[in-house]
Amino acid sequence: MQLEMNRSQKKGLFKTHYVLNAHLILSEEEKSLLRQHKLNDLVLFEAEEEWGPPHIFRVTAGGYITKGHDFKCATVNELAVLENRLEENCRKLASQLKNLRGAFDGGPRKVDFD
Repeated sequence: MQLEMNRSQKKGLFKTHYVLNAHLILSEEEKSLLRQHKLNDLVLFEAEEEWGPPHIFRVTAGGYITKGHDFKCATVNELAVLENRLEENCRKLASQLKNLRGAFDGGPRKVDFD
């Protein structure tokens, strides 16, 4: 799994918007695990929770982030929060998918603590 992010800014007449283009690249196995375990709707970022109204976008594991999408932020701080949350939650998702590989094949599950 890879998370590809690009920053840009769009200057308007009165306001500058900070834009994050985020694209989540999944292997075929990861896509299959998302579908099989119904994780497509797993929320990676909820704008309204983070910033309050009127921010209404939600980023899900199987949503438009897998196709690449531009997210407009009002401030550099919002952009930084979005980047951090996406990275953090994608890292958790990658770990979760890794743990699901072969998890239901009937064999024992071993966990190494280094």
